[in-house]
Amino acid sequence: MKECKIFFSPLSGLATFFSRSPKRAKLLDEICQRRLPRVAPTRWNLNSRLVCTVSDKREELKELFEHIVDHHDVFDQDIVHSADGYITHLASFKFCFLLSTFSSIFAHSDVLFRILQNREFDVQFCLNSVKDFCSTIEREREL
Repeated sequence: MKECKIFFSPLSGLATFFSRSPKRAKLLDEICQRRLPRVAPTRWNLNSRLVCTVSDKREELKELFEHIVDHHDVFDQDIVHSADGYITHLASFKFCFLLSTFSSIFAHSDVLFRILQNREFDVQFCLNSVKDFCSTIEREREL
């Protein structure tokens, strides 16, 4: 789905934005008191952690990017431009809607992920867990 790809692209960029600079990582620690998880295209649970972290710290991230834009003389032009773009994303209705939606979905899928990764559960229990997950998502969708 095109909208999902467009949504996840800046999220992945957020993690990279901070991981490539100790100065920006320090600023993230100071303002958000939390690092952003790194993402891997094959690790869905890492995307889940990133979505949940950004959802929890969205206002702090906006504050951080506004700090970068306000102190543009301390950061290079590309960083200020990126920060300005992230402010726009974090304020966008569509981005916030998808962030909230995926955060809600991941709250349930993370539980299912842990169940399916646990070798102690039998197949029937896992199948029932998948059914429960699907039912829960359908109920959420109808809200």
